[in-house]
Amino acid sequence: AAAAAAGVERMRLQRLIQEGRLLHPQSYEGLSDLFHALALCCGESPTRPLRAAYAQRLAQQLGGPTRRHLVVLVVGGMGQALMDYHLPMDSFLRQHCHPNRLVATFPSVAPTALATMATATWPGQHGIVGHHIRAHTRCTFASAAAAADNGHALFTCSDDAVVRHVDGPPLAEVKPPTVPPAAAAAAPAAAAPEAAAAAVD
Repeated sequence: AAAAAAGVERMRLQRLIQEGRLLHPQSYEGLSDLFHALALCCGESPTRPLRAAYAQRLAQQLGGPTRRHLVVLVVGGMGQALMDYHLPMDSFLRQHCHPNRLVATFPSVAPTALATMATATWPGQHGIVGHHIRAHTRCTFASAAAAADNGHALFTCSDDAVVRHVDGPPLAEVKPPTVPPAAAAAAPAAAAPEAAAAAVD
């Protein structure tokens, strides 16, 4: 039954890609390819090259290793639809940005994109896939609000700090609870998977 359900989902996914409602990750060059290309232009190569042909083609378009200066301008939230709505047709960005030229990461949020830029790898490889981090309350501190969130405290990454969404001390002041050695020895082995729940969403 599980194999049949997986087959149905696979066919549905293929249909959505064929209809153009979803974009296959390997359809166009992406940020990982661009930053691999930038590394090539600087005489370096990522430790985990993904699609060398894509990166080499982009590196040639950027000028290759003979290029002396490279500038990367990152503007969060400035998608093609926003530029089409606000900028005149003859603006520099409208003339030089093409919707299918370079695709964003998925999810297309700043932490994911910045990690892709820093590593030249896909989000599934670097593991930064969003803004939120789940931390089990036993690993941080207990509060009524955190307990109401199914035993989890929700943190949001911001530019200069990690801000907590429920009442409690600043994250820098949070200390992990101490467990007496006797209590630790008596803890069931099943507690280990709970630690995995603290992983990034």
